[in-house]
Amino acid sequence: LGRTRLYIIVDEKAPAYAQAADAERSEMDLANGCWTGDDITLALPRRHVLQWTAVEVFLRSRQSIFLVFETTALAASALKALIALYPAGSGADLFGLAPLVRLTQSPAEIFAQSSMTKRWQAHEVSNFEYLMYLNTLAGRSYHDLAQYPVFPWVLQQYTEATINLDDPKNFRDLTRPIGALSASRREAAVERFESWEDDVVPAFHHGTHYSTPGYVLFWLTRMLPFARLLHSLQGGAFDHASRAFTSMALAWESTISSSSDVKELIPEHYYQPEIFRNANNFDLGELVDTTVHDVTLPPWAATPEDFVRINRAALESPLVSCSLHHWIDLIFGCRQTGPAAVEAVNVFYYLTYEGRCNLVELDEATRAAFAEQIQQFGQTPIQLLTTPHPQRDPKPMVIPGETMVASTLATSSSGAPAAFLGLAGANIVAVDAQQMLSTLRPSAKQGFVPGLAGARLGEPLEQSVPVSPRCFAATAHALFACGFCDHSIRVFSPDTGALLHSVYGHSDVVLCVALSTCGRILAAGSRDSTVTVWDTHAGRAVLPEHPRAVLVGHFRAVTSVAVSAACDTVVSVSADSVLVHTLAGDFVRTLRHGVCHRPYLTCLAPDGDCVVYYCDKNSPMLAVFSLNGHLLLDAALDENLMDMTLTADGDCIVHGGAARTAVCRRTKDLAIVGSFACTASIRAIAACDPGHMYLGLASGEILCRGLAGII
Repeated sequence: LGRTRLYIIVDEKAPAYAQAADAERSEMDLANGCWTGDDITLALPRRHVLQWTAVEVFLRSRQSIFLVFETTALAASALKALIALYPAGSGADLFGLAPLVRLTQSPAEIFAQSSMTKRWQAHEVSNFEYLMYLNTLAGRSYHDLAQYPVFPWVLQQYTEATINLDDPKNFRDLTRPIGALSASRREAAVERFESWEDDVVPAFHHGTHYSTPGYVLFWLTRMLPFARLLHSLQGGAFDHASRAFTSMALAWESTISSSSDVKELIPEHYYQPEIFRNANNFDLGELVDTTVHDVTLPPWAATPEDFVRINRAALESPLVSCSLHHWIDLIFGCRQTGPAAVEAVNVFYYLTYEGRCNLVELDEATRAAFAEQIQQFGQTPIQLLTTPHPQRDPKPMVIPGETMVASTLATSSSGAPAAFLGLAGANIVAVDAQQMLSTLRPSAKQGFVPGLAGARLGEPLEQSVPVSPRCFAATAHALFACGFCDHSIRVFSPDTGALLHSVYGHSDVVLCVALSTCGRILAAGSRDSTVTVWDTHAGRAVLPEHPRAVLVGHFRAVTSVAVSAACDTVVSVSADSVLVHTLAGDFVRTLRHGVCHRPYLTCLAPDGDCVVYYCDKNSPMLAVFSLNGHLLLDAALDENLMDMTLTADGDCIVHGGAARTAVCRRTKDLAIVGSFACTASIRAIAACDPGHMYLGLASGEILCRGLAGII
């Protein structure tokens, strides 16, 4: 650790390196790196083998580094130095924890001071996000299979052709631990606990844990590097096919019926379809009547993507939301230990708990044996609270009112067609085809009232660049614009239209800009066939002098970009290709449709699904790809689109064009769920405001339409 940087340097003189095979050395060499304080967003204390000897460093690149030290004193010293290294209050850290970690390193105290629970109760963050927050704070890490993030089973119906997420019978009881769901297993666990007689080992209900390295590798058998780890754990071969992860229904049946199986799920069950698909064609063995390949899904899920979507919807459903706090009490809270855990039939083998064994005081042989047992047979998360976790508030219902019916909010002062609509905080920002900026401010009595009217945004755009929605992106503090002859990206005030700042990162005209949902990342595509990625300093009005990354790979002008900070993804479109990069500029993949060849527009859903509009002559098409490049579905269109956008939750696509009709489609199947006829062609759409869409017409009108009224 230097004064401004963190260095990791592989010691090539170490015996472990010198004796390693070439392939292992190549892996070790990947650990070499250097990071400045600006690259680091957060450092958290971590346990290793239930001892506080580790630190996890979270990077701005959405990666993290797990460091294990020889002693707790070294780990504490490193944590203190790391916290001093990265800037305070950067605003980009994980779950907003950085300021709290500077005050205390106790996870329970950080939890007590954090606002995340109140945000979860108010539905500002999802159940998935909140569970990831709890896992992160409780020491669970993707870097440690013994402390892998743990998620609950929420469904218990895996055999029928359909599933109703409004029917409580389809859901698991979250008030009980997974090993005590049935009366018979509960009675057996209680009998084991009450009849236990051992002077050394305390009584327990469950001899196995709900989260172990073996369970994690069981779920991730089909993915690298986990398949290789499992291969090594099993002595150079995969486990017998009868014990492999072959079916969700069989996995659930084993979990609720076998006394030695109490495994919960992992986050991947709610976002990663690839865990169900043997894309690497591993030889997983054979059963009596079949070769083990892909996971057998429930009849109600047609594809892995379908299963993940439905499973995630179940996790976010009202039935889970109203009872999830009970499961949190069992895993992270007041029913994790003590009399409440005994009453809940939730006591595990004593070595899974912190503080039950001080490895430092043991002789070397005993220490090694205990450490191996702790590593392989499960570790209980850090306890975050000792009082009952609060219940989530019911989700507010959206009741259609006056603003939900179609209404004209404004008309362009110049009479020119609308070119861009965006939300700048609570205001609506509009730019027309003559580059005149106007704003609409919310009013309790009138819905929206005119604010700024008719401020021109600089000189005209380059002659061949039409003023379109792709030329602008807005936050509460800045309006980003492109298309200018000097190849600049300009930042205007959304309140006054004044030019605040300009940056230069391209050798030709910039044709499109897009912001991440959080407003912290701006992507820009140019006629020079490159894409630049910029930090916006939380959407403020000043961009850095240089982009954080330059993305290459296109051979023609980039016409549309979309960016997601949460998914570490930039999708860019040119007439010849759709490319996916990381925010750091690493190429990931090309999205190929197979039939359509002229992509034109793109947008990204919160879960990473990518929507692409193809403008092939006589056969325009919408296509949806998964984040991992699978073409999920497509639909032919009756018109060429001028603009399209996703609702804030990503559940619906709204698009329109010359046919004068705004069409709303479900993202999951591209089915039309509603449409709205307009008096002129649709030039710009904004659907970010919950429950509403805003339409900019060729007539200059700006319309508001309630999505609830359509759907």
